[in-house]
Amino acid sequence: MSTMSTTQLYRRLADQDPRYSVAIYGFVTEALRFARTELKMGATEPGDDEDAGRKGESRSEFHLSGAQVCDVVRTYAQLQYGMLARAVLESWGVRTTGDIGEVVFKLIRAGQLKKSKRDKREDFDDVFEFAEAFRYELPIPKGVAP
Repeated sequence: MSTMSTTQLYRRLADQDPRYSVAIYGFVTEALRFARTELKMGATEPGDDEDAGRKGESRSEFHLSGAQVCDVVRTYAQLQYGMLARAVLESWGVRTTGDIGEVVFKLIRAGQLKKSKRDKREDFDDVFEFAEAFRYELPIPKGVAP
């Protein structure tokens, strides 16, 4: 039995739902890794993972709320792509925080991420407006009249 590589899995997810590019799946995964390792985010709740209870284990899991995931994706996109962050996300099919939720839940169903019993897809809806969250104010040079 052969195992599917992460890249192959992302391609399969993109093929199943062509609204989203292959790239967004890896990007969300990288953003969550960044949140855990660099930002030190993520509450750990013993045994909160759905699989842990079934296996009789009590383990602590990295966990972010839907709103936190959306904020991390935005922050990571801005760090990686600066003023082009919104355009890059939109080119991958992500135009709303609800789209981030769709991608996250596809990764959950594919076994790449885990969720707690309380997590639901709707937690990602309307966290912020992309136009506002990715708005940049450029300084007007002195001596230039608006």
